[in-house]
Amino acid sequence: MLRPEQVAAVEQTKKVFNKKDRMLWNAKMRFGKTLTAYQLIKEKKYRCILILTHRPVVSDSWFEDFGKLEMDKAGYMYGSKEKGMTIEKLISRNTNFVYFASMQDLRGSSQVGGKQGQKNELVFSTDWDLIIFDEAHEGTQTELAQNVEKAIKKDNTKILELSGTPFNLLEQYSEDQVFAWDYVMEQEAKLRWATEKPDEQNPYETLPKVNMFTFEMNNKEKYADESRSFNFKEFFRVKDDGKFVHESDVNKFLNEISRPSETNYPYSTEKFRNQLRHSLWLMPGRAEAKALKDLMDKHPIFGTEYTIVNVVDQDDKEITSKDDPDLGRVRTAIGDKPWETKTITLTVRKLTTGVNVKEWTAVMFLNNTTSAMNYLQAAFRAQTPYSNEVQGQKTNAYIFDFAPDRALTVMAESASINSGIGKRNTLEQKQKMAKLLNFLPILGIEGNKMRTFNVDRMLTQLKKVYAEKAVRSGFDDDSLYSDALLTIDPEAAKLFEKLRGIVGKTKATKKSKKVSINEQVLTEEEYEKAQKAKKKKRKERTPEELAALEKERQAKKERKNAISILRGISVRIPLMIFGMEVDIAKDIDIETFVNEVDDVSWEEFMPAGVTKAMFKEQAKYYDPEVFIEAGRIIRSRAKSYDDLTYTERTKQIALLHGTFKNPDKETVLTPWKVVNRQLVSTIGGLSFYNDDFSDTTLEDKTSLHWVEQPDSDDIFKNDGKVLEINSKTGLYPLYVATSFFYKKQMQFIDDNLGKINKHDEERIIQEILRDNVYVIAKTPMAKTITQRTLAGYKNWKTNIIYIKDLIDLLKVDKSLVVDKLKKEFGIMKFDVVVGNPPYQEDNSDSNRDQPLYPHFYDLAEMLSNKYSLISPGRFLFGIGATSPEWNNKMLSDDHIKVIHFEQKSDMIFPNTDIKGGVAILYRDSNRALGPIGTFTISKELNYILNKVEKKGFNPISNIIFGNSSYKLTETVFKDNPEFEKRVSKAERKSLGSNALVKSIILCKILYNVLPVSH
Repeated sequence: MLRPEQVAAVEQTKKVFNKKDRMLWNAKMRFGKTLTAYQLIKEKKYRCILILTHRPVVSDSWFEDFGKLEMDKAGYMYGSKEKGMTIEKLISRNTNFVYFASMQDLRGSSQVGGKQGQKNELVFSTDWDLIIFDEAHEGTQTELAQNVEKAIKKDNTKILELSGTPFNLLEQYSEDQVFAWDYVMEQEAKLRWATEKPDEQNPYETLPKVNMFTFEMNNKEKYADESRSFNFKEFFRVKDDGKFVHESDVNKFLNEISRPSETNYPYSTEKFRNQLRHSLWLMPGRAEAKALKDLMDKHPIFGTEYTIVNVVDQDDKEITSKDDPDLGRVRTAIGDKPWETKTITLTVRKLTTGVNVKEWTAVMFLNNTTSAMNYLQAAFRAQTPYSNEVQGQKTNAYIFDFAPDRALTVMAESASINSGIGKRNTLEQKQKMAKLLNFLPILGIEGNKMRTFNVDRMLTQLKKVYAEKAVRSGFDDDSLYSDALLTIDPEAAKLFEKLRGIVGKTKATKKSKKVSINEQVLTEEEYEKAQKAKKKKRKERTPEELAALEKERQAKKERKNAISILRGISVRIPLMIFGMEVDIAKDIDIETFVNEVDDVSWEEFMPAGVTKAMFKEQAKYYDPEVFIEAGRIIRSRAKSYDDLTYTERTKQIALLHGTFKNPDKETVLTPWKVVNRQLVSTIGGLSFYNDDFSDTTLEDKTSLHWVEQPDSDDIFKNDGKVLEINSKTGLYPLYVATSFFYKKQMQFIDDNLGKINKHDEERIIQEILRDNVYVIAKTPMAKTITQRTLAGYKNWKTNIIYIKDLIDLLKVDKSLVVDKLKKEFGIMKFDVVVGNPPYQEDNSDSNRDQPLYPHFYDLAEMLSNKYSLISPGRFLFGIGATSPEWNNKMLSDDHIKVIHFEQKSDMIFPNTDIKGGVAILYRDSNRALGPIGTFTISKELNYILNKVEKKGFNPISNIIFGNSSYKLTETVFKDNPEFEKRVSKAERKSLGSNALVKSIILCKILYNVLPVSH
């Protein structure tokens, strides 16, 4: 018998699947996702169902619930590699079946780019009616996982994603495609059932109420990070001997929470300790957990009353079975009489997902996680129903957090509030937040006593939630905008139409839509009327309420359309904020942002035609608080990385850059993975990826490793000099600097008996930035961005030159640029030139953009004997807008080699379409690497071509000519101005386009007559 919300999930999904092929169940733990999904399967009579998850431990519940719901009686069979039948047997029986598989297993298949050989053929070839992704927030958004979905989803396949924390998935779904069931809804149902059906058994009765207590750590200023939050990683930092660096402070903390005080710390009285007999503590890392166990075992309270179980002493891998030995250790320590024992389990991530220890009544956070997804997965471990004959039923569960801001932020995000921005949703926000605080009271210290947090303080925290979302999405998120967009008047509509014409030309990744003029602006009164109407049944709504609902629906549609236009501008902002030379203590609001960007950089980074005045005019549509907070997050995060070792800092800076988006193909930002692929495969150095560049980890360990190429020693020598030819983000010189650093760091350690300190490391990297790494920037902003990427907020000397009018100089005389570099750096020749040059510029006289990258290839050749560059690859086939002379020069050069070619440009640059593909080229004038000659991407074709050419083959290109081999001249149009209207602007000189019109023109030119048929 399904509960009402489970029935509602099935009915909503059936309705959605009539029109769409995807559905998301955003349902908390213990909703009963497996049972409900099986009911959907039975009612829809699906024949072939695949259940896929990144968390194999959930396989037990799918197998058990298959039996509970008597799926076999409904004509279904169950299979997997562990339980039930094999997929071969299921298919051979020609019956309805459910098959369970792990995402890890499918990802390893060579068919989707895995490295475990060809396998799971039947899984990929079966025509699935329904695919269910369980715990869909984990492991489904990676490149390999997306390849898996593409391979298994057929034309008519329906997709159902299940998750209790789908924060990374929600934006992919429209409102009607999401069924939501959260903690507040659950507790409301529990109360409603008790009130409305007091004589019936309450199915929600066993679900405990959750209570959150937040505490400020002592010495907060001493351990605060750049965002002013307490840094648990530093507080629990461990020395090489396995002991805490700040052992005295850690001991004080243990004493503080276990002795009586007015603040009522969780373990401060015997009564509290009896309530908290079994709990889970989350630590920053494995070393910290081990050191804390050692300290707690010696503690007068924890060491005598509690058994401390460290489940990450061997590893922190996710468990794959309910028979896992670490889980067994916890169960053994708790024993058969949990009312007589006390345990504290220390972990990092293990046991925080997929499994339940029902005796746990509390979870305590002593780590730095800011992920709402990870936080809530762990926090609700304590809410698992439990009862025994001695203690009775568990009625309360507890969350203890010693980072109040983090706790409030996560819980605000979990409240499932549709929009935390703008004035118009404030009342709705307050109502939803009030419900959350009613069912999940959050208490914090105020003075020396505990006080309950109120709604207003929680709503303030919401701004941080949405600012964080904006940062994670690279400003490609609705939360960045205010509800002023609900009132698009005629004047505003004209502005948006103008912006749409501009943004549309940038080939933005998402299509912008027209914004209609809303003559009757939605008023505050109408908005409130619409909200009240939503709570009524359809038949009970008045005509005025129906009109208000329709007006709100239209206003929201126009808001969405407006955002589709604004995003083409917004996604360009984070990178510029990152590089701004503004004091870290000063906030960057809209006005500061506009004023700090110079005019040259504005033209480079913003869509052509969007002036500063136009930007200011539409600035009112940004939520000012979210904008400021998002900028604060980006800059404070970047500054916090300055305290890391340079190699670790590089990892974090690269992750931050990963949130910055490619706005269009004229402003291509090279992803960190591509930088690694390009430079690792050409000049070598320190690779941050595994061998196929699919991941930064290998078997749960970092993939960081040195790669040697033939020229590596010559380039990464002590006095090596590397130039990036066109920096936009600074990631190329960052890779180069980190590679130099790694090599010199290793040498220093060898020379000093394995010892190196932070001062030595800083001296080494400063020398590298001063003596080994050089950069050309096309704009002042590109220069400051690169400076920030390389040196953070430290005032270190770097070699970054902004060359004014760089493109114009290259077109006129490249030696002018060479001279400028010599004057600035005192260097004529570099050991290698690397980078990703500008691809093209808009040509106002033609519909065709003019290629720029040939100028940079030629410049690189003048500056060094070696270069590693990435660019459009059309010239490899002798096509495109590059000149035939330049194409021939490149294809016949004995020293150039194509290292990598990718036909689908979006595989290299996400959401970017570059016709003809993308190529990585390496040139070394001291080695014979080529020539490229006739380029093909097929090894078989190359073999055939070489064989044919050896026999004196005369190609057809020597016999016939293409339509661009000969062209008309301007004289034709001067003598015959009427021809201007006969041909398109882009093809006006071509002989091959529009054959009928061209025959008329040729007759007139050659014979001074028009054809008779004319």
